[in-house]
Amino acid sequence: MDLEDVIAIIEGRIEAARREDEAIELGELRTAEVGSVGLVDLVNGALGVEVLVGVGDNELRGVPVRVGADWFEISGTRQCALIRLAAVEWIEGLGRAGNARSRLELKLPAILRRDVGVSVRIVGPGVDAVGEIADVGADWVRIVSGALDWSGSVRDDRVIPFSAIGYVEFLR
Repeated sequence: MDLEDVIAIIEGRIEAARREDEAIELGELRTAEVGSVGLVDLVNGALGVEVLVGVGDNELRGVPVRVGADWFEISGTRQCALIRLAAVEWIEGLGRAGNARSRLELKLPAILRRDVGVSVRIVGPGVDAVGEIADVGADWVRIVSGALDWSGSVRDDRVIPFSAIGYVEFLR
């Protein structure tokens, strides 16, 4: 074996070690990148794809159509629901983290304010209420149902904190 053969062997080993280091570095970068992807980003990456969402004892099936900072909306053949991310227990059908996209920073109050006067069902742990959205505060929503009494007050007026909301189903 002459000097050129030894140099070629050493260069080959150096190149193989370099490729191995690059593969390890790419794997570490991929892990770090996936580690920075939030659930809301995964949902945003699944816009237009049917998912199944577990919220409490309920399973909601539909296609994510809008995503905000702390919520997402799904639309299905039987229901349309605004789901609070903090209430989600599991989601099937999101796909890989590589499909994730960053989201708009709209918060739940802004979306619910758009729907004042709309009939909804609000479901969460200990909450199952039906009515029209009347008011929306910084961290609560007021729904009303029933007729007006003699003084003009609504008989069934309920204020629900956002922390108690699992999802808001829009009644058609």
